[in-house]
Amino acid sequence: MKPNSESGIDQLLLYSHSVDFFQTGKTGKTRKSKDAENEKHLVISFAALNRMRLRSLQAQVVENVMQMYFRNTIPDGWDELLSNYMAAVRDNDFLQAEVDRSEDPFVVHCERVVDATE
Repeated sequence: MKPNSESGIDQLLLYSHSVDFFQTGKTGKTRKSKDAENEKHLVISFAALNRMRLRSLQAQVVENVMQMYFRNTIPDGWDELLSNYMAAVRDNDFLQAEVDRSEDPFVVHCERVVDATE
């Protein structure tokens, strides 16, 4: 059951989180090459993607609870959905614990033109 696609939650999540998980821009003078100012870079944050996943699962769990309460029915797959939500919360806790590392393993930086096209 994927209620978010029908309710527009996915579009809202993309609108509100895409700036956090996907960034592009000019590299500037951080690289030593003749064309450094014209080169592009790309930054992808897996932590931000996980936050978006967490919000999506949260909305689905809330929708299931509303069905249980107001329709007096138990939606198929509610327990697996709740388990997925709990796993996403644990993943988020792990990501937060890793923030203080010198090199964040959950952020991908690409500075080659072939890797970062707009």
